[in-house]
Amino acid sequence: MILPWIKSMKGVFLSEELFKKYVRRLEERFNESTSYLDYVPYSVSFRRAMDLQIQQLIKAFESEDPGLYHPIRIR
Repeated sequence: MILPWIKSMKGVFLSEELFKKYVRRLEERFNESTSYLDYVPYSVSFRRAMDLQIQQLIKAFESEDPGLYHPIRIR
C-alpha cells in the first residue's frame, strides 16, 4: 500500500498530488466570504479577514494596549 504522506522523525510530508490538493482547498477557503469580524460591517474574504486581524494585532503591540485587539474564534 502506498500512503499519500510520508511520516518520518522530522515530520509528515505530503505527496506532490496531496500537497496540490491541499493548496487548492486552502485557496478556496481564503477566497470564501466571511463575516467573522464584528468590527467590520460587511463580509470580507477570509484572506482579508486575516489581514485585518494582523493589522489590529500590530496596532495593539505598537500602542501597548491589548484592548485594541479583538480575537475571533473560528469553528
